[in-house]
Amino acid sequence: MADIGDLIQSADVYECFDSNTVEVEIMLDYLTSQRLTPRHIYREVCGSISSLFYLAYAFAHDLDRDSYPVSAQGFYTSR
Repeated sequence: MADIGDLIQSADVYECFDSNTVEVEIMLDYLTSQRLTPRHIYREVCGSISSLFYLAYAFAHDLDRDSYPVSAQGFYTSR
């Protein structure tokens, strides 16, 4: 999916919203107003997943906890 038109034509998008066309239109309006494409969404999701895997690995291996005071929930903790 390269652009908003691909989202409009995809039945999968509507299925994700339980065929609620009003919600799909709200999402499409938002994406259009923010000038976002499906690729932007894909990159954001991939970046978030990569960060989660890194955090899980770091916590599992006790990597540098003193330098990065982050709890398992991802919130900053006080020192």
